Amino acid sequence: MEPINVKEYNSRSCEVRTRSWGVVGVSEVPHHGRTDREIIIDMLKIKGVEWNPSMLKNIIHEVAKYEPEAGVSWGDGLEVLPGVRELLSRLCEMPDVTIGLVTGNVEAIAWKKLDALKLSQYFKTRFGGFGGDFNTRRECLQFAKSQYPQATRLFHFGDAPADMDAAAHNKVTPVGVLTGIFNIDQLTEAVGSNGGSPIIFEDLSNTKAVLSRLALSSKL
Repeated sequence: MEPINVKEYNSRSCEVRTRSWGVVGVSEVPHHGRTDREIIIDMLKIKGVEWNPSMLKNIIHEVAKYEPEAGVSWGDGLEVLPGVRELLSRLCEMPDVTIGLVTGNVEAIAWKKLDALKLSQYFKTRFGGFGGDFNTRRECLQFAKSQYPQATRLFHFGDAPADMDAAAHNKVTPVGVLTGIFNIDQLTEAVGSNGGSPIIFEDLSNTKAVLSRLALSSKL
């Protein structure tokens, strides 16, 4: 298999290069709310590449090893949204609450981003579902859920319709946050008829109100 070069992998872009089919970037395919694996497959299709599982595994392996250029941080272009750190901190104080990570990113990249933002400390068990292993958010959340079969209540936070759909599909309470590019109608419609009504917040800045709405305030 010819060498594969992954470059400029960050919160906004990813380019993958080989000798035979040149460069294709993430901007050429839809990427909001999708998994890295799904995006990379589309990138290959755009170039007419006859990809196979072995090639895909190799690309994802290279993505996982990627490091930014000198002077560039994994945190560049990212921000911790209002209330997120405070909410995670409060949840960590609850003895019977476990925090997991479900993301479209390749696992190694996801943890590097959280490390850069100084958020990884709140994910003590480092479990979840990641976009380098699965094609859809539904599958990512399904895998994360399977790791905690003893859980009696599950919440899935997200700002994209794909997050709400994944939660409804996996019978997890969808919690939508309006800090992304999608509005309340788009998040609500994504839940569909089987998921009930999602819990929606403008943002997470009011920690007390969030915990109360989730009926978790009594656990402190």
